[in-house]
Amino acid sequence: MRNRKRCWNHLNLYDYQGIERHLSAMAAKGWRLEKAGPQLWTYRRAEPASVHYAVTYIPDSSQFNPGPTESQQTLEELCTAAGWEKVCDWYQMQIYVSEAAKPVPLETDEALRLEVIHRSMRKNFLPGNAVLLLFSLLMAVLWGKTMVTDPLRLFRSNAHLFTGPLWILASALEIVNLGSYWLWRRRSAASVAEGGRCAVTGRVSRWANRIAMTCIVLYVAAYLAVELTNPHILPFLATYSAALFLLGFLMRQTTAFLRRRGTSRKKNMAVTFTMDVILSFALVGGMIFCAIHFDWFGTRSGETYRFDHFDWDVSPIEIPLEISELTGQTYQHISRTHFEERSLFLTRHSYRERVLEGEDHLSVSYEITEAGNEWLYGKAVAEYTKEEIATSWDITWRAVDPAPWGAETAYQRYMDGNAKAHYVLCYAGRIVEFSLFFRDEAFTETQMRVVGKELGR
Repeated sequence: MRNRKRCWNHLNLYDYQGIERHLSAMAAKGWRLEKAGPQLWTYRRAEPASVHYAVTYIPDSSQFNPGPTESQQTLEELCTAAGWEKVCDWYQMQIYVSEAAKPVPLETDEALRLEVIHRSMRKNFLPGNAVLLLFSLLMAVLWGKTMVTDPLRLFRSNAHLFTGPLWILASALEIVNLGSYWLWRRRSAASVAEGGRCAVTGRVSRWANRIAMTCIVLYVAAYLAVELTNPHILPFLATYSAALFLLGFLMRQTTAFLRRRGTSRKKNMAVTFTMDVILSFALVGGMIFCAIHFDWFGTRSGETYRFDHFDWDVSPIEIPLEISELTGQTYQHISRTHFEERSLFLTRHSYRERVLEGEDHLSVSYEITEAGNEWLYGKAVAEYTKEEIATSWDITWRAVDPAPWGAETAYQRYMDGNAKAHYVLCYAGRIVEFSLFFRDEAFTETQMRVVGKELGR
């Protein structure tokens, strides 16, 4: 039988009435609050009892303080004398419990209570949630803009595709939380002005938190389930999750260590923030290094050797179309790469091969895109054949005869009016971008048929 359990807290900082009711109900079930963490609250098993909880606020308290402030110490002395025992604190909130049948109330001045709560909210809840709301709205707007102007960028990655609704959900949650507090404070101010008590907190914010957290958990679980079908993403997700957990752990330990050392609140905040920035950059840099060093996304074939100032593959990977199939020759020195982008609706494979022929380097590159519906297919064709005028080169595309390629339609790239060996070939449900980098940069009809046969299937 467990003697302790941790539960996700869905109540807001200003909801003192909801917290008092919740803790009393938990005590009646045999669970007493032991520690209030940022998100998870820890309860210990006890005999079921009818006890009273009271919540009050000290605006100058902080998780960065080296110890209890003078205000906290004074409050605890007064509460102890009145029969209240300190349980713990949660940011500016101070939580007390009493076994008495009719304990002495901790708060009698409702106007002062309302003012103290608002001062506490301005120090903790309001700035953080306002920043998160603005950031979430910005990210949601940018995601929406990208969906309109460059949808393929999102549809090439499940991460990019899933991010937008997550930011929208976060924005909606913050609007509900901030709006609920504004309404509660407005109702409370009107009630106190007439000699009444602070308003009873509504259930909208609480249920919004519950529903939002449930949706986020299910949404993230769905995303992970989709991503885990890609074997290349497994090492990245595992390492990123572990590193992110370690980052949070180190941040909490840094703050706790500085508190034990008696470091002032301002120095603690400064050091913690500095550590946060340094560790965040280390996390990003470390993930990039590991992704490249360990080839998490399968961009290279493995062991290489050095020849003629270039790296060549010891055991080249297999790719759909090789240069030897276009030239009819075999090559000793070969380098190949493959990169995959995948989402629920679109898959894109990028291949590149380079070989050494005498003193010359021959290379081809091609991208194969498979779209899940006609809308995406059309967007992809439009994106790949988009004209770029008034840049370093004027890039245009012209329709060419698709028959030699065995394609439905075909387009050739022109730079400043000069034809290039770069084609976009459209097959049923598949788009192939093919570039040839040979000495003469020209395709024969035989090579066109080979390309269509191997890549158009």
